Amino acid sequence: PPELCPAHAGLIQEMVKSDCHFINGTGRVRLVQRNIYKREQLLHFGSDVGLYVGDASFGEKVGKYWNSDPEWMEHRRAAVDRHCCHNYEVSTPFLAES
Repeated sequence: PPELCPAHAGLIQEMVKSDCHFINGTGRVRLVQRNIYKREQLLHFGSDVGLYVGDASFGEKVGKYWNSDPEWMEHRRAAVDRHCCHNYEVSTPFLAES
């Protein structure tokens, strides 16, 4: 909160958080990417849907724009292999069984 640190009251934070969900080992892998601005999730990408989905009105506009770019969407859909499957063996010792 700004009241805890007045020096940072004017800062704006933008964050992208990606999570890999491993279901049945690498048999089924799901990537979720969350785009957050000023502590509000604007939109997210789910590899199971394969599209950006807006969580706020501005996020809907950004999602429509990104979804309309076939090259960008091909790159984003391939992220499951680049980010999740590629790192599965490295991550395995740290994964919790569900």
